[in-house]
Amino acid sequence: MTDQKEVLEMILTAEVLALAAALKAEKLSRSNVMGYDGISDAVRLIKSKRASILEALTRP
Repeated sequence: MTDQKEVLEMILTAEVLALAAALKAEKLSRSNVMGYDGISDAVRLIKSKRASILEALTRP
């Protein structure tokens, strides 16, 4: 694995974990849900929003 690819994978992992923690905190604030880590929801959200985010970043 190249150093650049490894760094990008680490950044992606960190971003998913940060989003998952936010989703978990939001869900726990509304109800007492134990065992929810938010990771699968974070990945799903990132996959569904990826194209629109990249498009928005290219606009002037």
